[in-house]
Amino acid sequence: MNYIRKAFELKDRASEREKLAISSDYYQYMGQSDKAIEAYEVYKHVYPRDSRPVTNLAVVYLILGLYDKALSNGLEAIRLAPDSFNGYSISSFAYVALNRLDEAKAILQTAQQRNLGTSTIHEQLASIAIAQGDPATQAKEDALARASPQGEFDLLQRDAGLALAGGQFNRARDLLKQVEAKARAIELTESALNAIVYRALLEDLAQNRAEAIRGADAALKLSQAPSALLAVADVYARSGEDAKAAQLTERAAQQRPEDVTVQFVAAPMIRALLAMNRNDPAKAVEIMKKGEAFDRANMESRYTRATALLMAGRGADAIQEFQGMLKLKDASITEPAVSLAQMGLARAYVSTNDKEKARTAYQDFFVLWKNADPDVPILKQARAEYAKLQ
Repeated sequence: MNYIRKAFELKDRASEREKLAISSDYYQYMGQSDKAIEAYEVYKHVYPRDSRPVTNLAVVYLILGLYDKALSNGLEAIRLAPDSFNGYSISSFAYVALNRLDEAKAILQTAQQRNLGTSTIHEQLASIAIAQGDPATQAKEDALARASPQGEFDLLQRDAGLALAGGQFNRARDLLKQVEAKARAIELTESALNAIVYRALLEDLAQNRAEAIRGADAALKLSQAPSALLAVADVYARSGEDAKAAQLTERAAQQRPEDVTVQFVAAPMIRALLAMNRNDPAKAVEIMKKGEAFDRANMESRYTRATALLMAGRGADAIQEFQGMLKLKDASITEPAVSLAQMGLARAYVSTNDKEKARTAYQDFFVLWKNADPDVPILKQARAEYAKLQ
């Protein structure tokens, strides 16, 4: 961070192109997405043959969930730099989010024809195959991805996410332990921390609150970065450790005062969870209001908002939010919040007395969790709720 700050301070000594590159990259790194977009747009206008601003702009739009804009810039990046994989990868992600899976696959196949992408291209093609229900293609692409150590590690993380999203908690625990061990062995601190946090969130979902808190404590010892503080605060909030969650959230927010994601998405989400813990869902909804423009691609934030709406007696609004999440299911195959949104949708229909749609939504959830561990509390609750509708 110190290097990019220093470069930003000295940008006026650089050429016009370098100044634009430094400024836009600085804003992106600091999480000031609005300023980053503005700077990249200027950079793109002044240097229309440079692929860098359109590529980075596409990434910012992808993070914000503005998939049409991500796609248009990703395709422009391909036009300007056809031998760079970045444009193809970004465009494919955007196509998937827009539910245009065949086009997502086709653009990656174009990259393959140019011998681009290494293991990443196989990972993306495998994800599309999963979304399309094509296990033969997935197996083929997985095998190709695992030919490299990076691909093998990435698929281990993916499989852990798939297991968690599908309610296979025992398998997810085992895979996340493997991810953590491999990450520590190759000194990937962030990946190790993520594995610990995901395991802690799993334990919270499994109603093993003491184990979830132990996981959060372990993650906090590994890193004190703002992102780590927020990840741990999330676990604490969901596990009832409200004071710890609040303290870590404020620490992180103070360290990243201009970061849009921190200030409008991550920190408000945790504050909303704490409000719900106090049985004040209306306050939770109010807290998260400003984040709606920034968390379109953040499934956990959207799930938290939808749950708060449901708790606040706003079933119709909750339905709309849960449905919005489910439209992104193909782009979020490893997100447990998306499969839980299916159950949330069922509960929201119950709250509006639409039993027929509620029954269908529960049935769809059972399909998503058809291989789930039978003793998972969430599944037991869903079955009990469904039985009352018969």
